[in-house]
Amino acid sequence: MSCDGSADLIEDISGAIHTAIAGIDDTILTQNDFTKPYTISKSGRYILSENIMFNFYPNPYDIFDVETTGNDLFGFPAGIKITAKNVILDLSGHTIFQGVQDFCVQRFFALIQLNNSPFAIGAGPIPQSRCTLESASYCIIRNGELGLTSHQAVLGNDNSNLIFEDLKISDFEVTGVTLNNVNTAYFNRVTITRSIGVNRILPVSPYWSSLIFNYRLLKLTFLKFFITVCEQNSIVNTNNHIRSALTPFLNVIYNNRTLTCIYEQIKHLACKIYPYNKFLFNESKLSPCGVHGIKITGPNPSVTQFHQTIDDDPEKRKSQNIFIWDSSINKLIAQVNPTVCVTKNKKNVHIGAGLKLTADIMNSKIVQSLLSTMSLLRRNPRIAPFIRTNVDDTVINFVKTGENPNGIMGFDGAFDMMGHLNKGVMALRIGSTCHVDLSGVIITNIRNLGKQLNPCVLDCLKKKYKVCKIDMSSDTFLSPMNYHGTYAMGAIFSGSENCDISKCDIYDITAPYGAAVGLAVNNVCKTINISDTNIYDLVSCSTCFDSATFVIDEKSTNIATTNLKLNPASTTA
Repeated sequence: MSCDGSADLIEDISGAIHTAIAGIDDTILTQNDFTKPYTISKSGRYILSENIMFNFYPNPYDIFDVETTGNDLFGFPAGIKITAKNVILDLSGHTIFQGVQDFCVQRFFALIQLNNSPFAIGAGPIPQSRCTLESASYCIIRNGELGLTSHQAVLGNDNSNLIFEDLKISDFEVTGVTLNNVNTAYFNRVTITRSIGVNRILPVSPYWSSLIFNYRLLKLTFLKFFITVCEQNSIVNTNNHIRSALTPFLNVIYNNRTLTCIYEQIKHLACKIYPYNKFLFNESKLSPCGVHGIKITGPNPSVTQFHQTIDDDPEKRKSQNIFIWDSSINKLIAQVNPTVCVTKNKKNVHIGAGLKLTADIMNSKIVQSLLSTMSLLRRNPRIAPFIRTNVDDTVINFVKTGENPNGIMGFDGAFDMMGHLNKGVMALRIGSTCHVDLSGVIITNIRNLGKQLNPCVLDCLKKKYKVCKIDMSSDTFLSPMNYHGTYAMGAIFSGSENCDISKCDIYDITAPYGAAVGLAVNNVCKTINISDTNIYDLVSCSTCFDSATFVIDEKSTNIATTNLKLNPASTTA
């Protein structure tokens, strides 16, 4: 699509929205409108009159209450939900952000969710609470800042005709903008900068999040199903263990105003008073999850392998018509340390609510109690589809005794504790997408301090549990040289077609313990044109892999470059 054609398309979308809402009175939003998530279900222009802080859990133990969240079974996953067609959300120069307490306790959250649910129907770890996905279309978000959030600033599934303009996005933990299966999205003058770890710090670990989610899952099971006395007792016992473990940390969170103070006091709790619960503490202060500036891929959460072809989805759904102009992504940092997941028949053991069983928590009494309860509930055919666990007696015996009949139990060192495979820090990730126009984009200061697995830890696990080897599943990038979690990338196009990259600068990409990559054309990509673009100043681990300034997969075809300037001489690999 030509530049003029692209501009015409964007103008058509904007014109259609303004025409559709002409005559509709503006809706002015204040802090008083946000005692709970605000849903925009009608067309119109919505204007902020002040900064908005999301504070949906004002009291220390609100997070344990599952009755007050309606259909959002795992809490309040978004501050603003847009489900209508023809909507303008004008921040009017203001900022929306999570309060410090909400940031610590609502650990899966988007400031703006472009759906009535965070996942497509049937996808994700949350038990299904809706029959249909209501998605925003013909939507403009403009003129302001998206601030502190424990996951994404913007999350969308199955949307169409979106415009993001004159925005600053900062202090996000996982992703600035995530769009799955989007048809036409336009970014203009969008600055994505300063992920968690630059100015703000993260005091709690993903295990903390997962215990909260599993507590809620068990309580919902108790309330929703007719269960036996044995099942009731098991749920109550496990949830009492979880609540007792979380309570001292919650008291710290609600007695302090800043994340720095919370971090210091949780550190004292975890290291001095409750060392057996140290796994709830995030010592690095940085995000331990993969961090993306902008991630646009095919349908459903993209947490497994990088897309291999544009039609990875069985229904051949994909994202298309993506325009990112005059924008920047900078100051992203994380420490993504791979862990070792327990597997059964080569599949990760899923405890519940997205939590995978890892070697780090196998000896935790809380986790062992949770395993026993999940194994018991799984035997109930009415409950099993709801909790979605694959924990059984074989898993429990392996954890407690190391018994491994027929060798079906094992370990995989490529995943994190949520079962995510492709990780690392990536300023821009495009997967299963066609027609992408990247122009005037600056990507810089991208850092991943994640380290590879310690070989001694792997050897100890193999000896203790009599496992011949630790598997390392492929993420389909730089295979078989897998540095899972330790990548730092400027941009990666994977399984994508018809992409134009022009007048871009990608530099200062650092992965001191892994591989730094400037621009990757990965797996089966077709017709990628790169012009007037500079890629330089990459630093990788000196012993594992050279910095890859520009990578083209041998499966990709019709890749053309014009005036592409590379400067690999500045690397230290």
